[in-house]
Amino acid sequence: MNYRGLGICEWSLPTPMRGPTVCRVVKDFGMEAVELDLGLVEENFPLANPYVIDAYKEARSQYGVTYTGIAVNLTDFYPMTAPLSDPGRELVEYAIKKAIDTASELDIPLIHVPSFFKSHVSTDEDMMNTADCFRRSCDYAADKNVLVCTENYMDTSMQLQLLELVDKSNFKVYFDTQNYEVNGLYTPDLI
Repeated sequence: MNYRGLGICEWSLPTPMRGPTVCRVVKDFGMEAVELDLGLVEENFPLANPYVIDAYKEARSQYGVTYTGIAVNLTDFYPMTAPLSDPGRELVEYAIKKAIDTASELDIPLIHVPSFFKSHVSTDEDMMNTADCFRRSCDYAADKNVLVCTENYMDTSMQLQLLELVDKSNFKVYFDTQNYEVNGLYTPDLI
């Protein structure tokens, strides 16, 4: 993806401005792009609904907006760090597959999966389970032309360890300097 321009994360907007309406909001605000949100499991991942996908396609066409990615924010509430046998981890993998399928359907180049809160990596076991989840996700995404990206606030050595453990060409780091600042860390010290 070589997109450069001004955009916004869909989930940062008030609820009435989300959904396919976000395309008009983005255009009205003078921006060109939006990062979409898969949504909540309790709402059956609304972005993955075929009717909603069609509505997003129509809105993109009408307003000329670029969809830069899909966030799987469910990992804030369910642990990607848990073993595969954990029901929360199973739900995370299901959500990631939904996001990959939706990204493929909407021609979105990537999904990003946060490692915050319930999915924060703080032990070696967390790292191994997270790497396993990403490997499995990358395998699923391999023929769908979708990158699977980690979003976290790990230091450089942990980022490199995760990249080495996953070892997939469609796995990347989704780097957001704000994540470090929000968590009380000074970004330049970690690079």
